[in-house]
Formats: sequence, C-alpha cells, structure tokens
Amino acid sequence: KAPEEKDLKLIRRIKTLLYDQKFTIAGAKRQLSQEVRPEKNQMNLNLGLRENQLLNTILKVKTELQGLLQVLNRP
Repeated sequence: KAPEEKDLKLIRRIKTLLYDQKFTIAGAKRQLSQEVRPEKNQMNLNLGLRENQLLNTILKVKTELQGLLQVLNRP
C-alpha cells in the first residue's frame, strides 16, 4: 500500500526538523505536538489548499444566501 500524502508530508517535516534544523528526537516530537495542537490564543494560519477551497466555497454560499435573503425581504 502506498503511503498517503499526509503521511509523506509528516515524514518530510520530521526530516526537516531532525536534519535541517538539528532538533533532537524529543525536540522534534515536542515541536510536532505544538504544530498539531496550537495554543488556544494562537490562530493556525497554515491552512492547506483544501481548507482554503472549503473556506472560499463557504464564503460564496454565505454571499449567495445573503443575496437571497435581501430578495425575500423586499416589499
């Protein structure tokens, strides 16, 4: 079975932390844990392409619904 893209992305991230940024294994685990579960006050700005597409679709639907509501509220 071929690895999924999310698994490959995680493997690349681990490699970067260990080899490029010289993290220890424990430090890399800690860093990955923080990236997966950002602090409550932090906003996770690392939206993937799929999340951005979903957000855009939701915003378009919202705009269309607001337009329909205006039409329905006309006298």
